[in-house]
Amino acid sequence: MKPKTAGYILIVFHLVGVIGLLSPYKKEVLAITPYNILLSAILLFWFDTKKKSKFWIFGLACVGLGLIAESIGVNTGYLFGDYHYGPVLGYKWKGVPLLIGLNWWTLSYVSAHFAQKAFPNSVWTGAFGAAIMVAWDYLIEPVAINLNFWKWHSAQVPIFNYICWFIIALPLQWMAQKWKIGQNNPLASWFLVSQVLFFALLSLLKK
Repeated sequence: MKPKTAGYILIVFHLVGVIGLLSPYKKEVLAITPYNILLSAILLFWFDTKKKSKFWIFGLACVGLGLIAESIGVNTGYLFGDYHYGPVLGYKWKGVPLLIGLNWWTLSYVSAHFAQKAFPNSVWTGAFGAAIMVAWDYLIEPVAINLNFWKWHSAQVPIFNYICWFIIALPLQWMAQKWKIGQNNPLASWFLVSQVLFFALLSLLKK
């Protein structure tokens, strides 16, 4: 399969998801959300041509750090703020869906791709990658809350959440920069576009 074909699949799949979530079949579409996340990740990583040990170590670091940080957040509120996950994203470990670990991996990976394109071999690469992840989370938040992916115990998403995202994302981005993770993946741009379309359209059309 060519990257462009896989990219079109991602775009179409996410646009169908938008239509489905705005239809009377919202409940049924929500039920397949975990499969959408998994399929998108499989397609993304399929086109990484350098899946050697560093690729997998980076993945384990993203999944592990993401799950640990989120479990601390959910169970104590010391990270991110006071929130909890709904049932949409599937099986949970210590209150955190396992798919959230995969989500940390894909977001870290794609953010690193664009950071390295924008600031190759720069001291700003890691910081820019972490900033992309924070912006990504900011885009996701209103839709995720509305769809019951997770819920905050406050009226608004706390600024502390975004500060924690940046701090936790930074070492992952430094690792990605040092090891050139995701640098030449042709599907990374398509992945980002499909995600932005999905969450931006749902956010706009829900208003």
